[in-house]
Amino acid sequence: MDKYYYLLSEIPHLIFGQESNITQRLFLAEAEKWLSEKDFIELIQLNINEFEEEQFNNSLLALYRSFEYQLRSELAKYRRDKKEGREYKSYMFSPSIFKDSDPLNVEKELLKLRWNFVEENEAGHNFDLHAVMAYYLKLQLNEKLYSWEKEKGRENFNSLVNINKNEDQGKVT
Repeated sequence: MDKYYYLLSEIPHLIFGQESNITQRLFLAEAEKWLSEKDFIELIQLNINEFEEEQFNNSLLALYRSFEYQLRSELAKYRRDKKEGREYKSYMFSPSIFKDSDPLNVEKELLKLRWNFVEENEAGHNFDLHAVMAYYLKLQLNEKLYSWEKEKGRENFNSLVNINKNEDQGKVT
């Protein structure tokens, strides 16, 4: 138990939408010093982009993957029904998050939904493996949030548009 206490007390507190001075790589390097090999292997299995429902010993890993799978299923149903002109009522999110015309803001709202899920499930876990895993999930969510750079995205979009324009102009009719 004390190994978790030392690890969690030496790392900075995370707040959604606030950039931190700790990266996943630094966190994992520090966690590897304090955790048993078994716990560390379980920790590195956490990935916000994986959502296959599998059986795991650690309840947070299983809970998060199940939540992510359900969220993605709900999003797919919502988008399908919207495309077909039907209204879809999700039990996981409010359709109002899609009212914003900026896709980046929609993604931010979905990340916040994930963050809230992790926070709700870390309640009562202060200095145990569950708390370490919750921290790592939140770190990944914040890093994903800060990985979107507006200017870089605009450049990528413009280059794709230019490629398409060049292809259209080069076509023989």
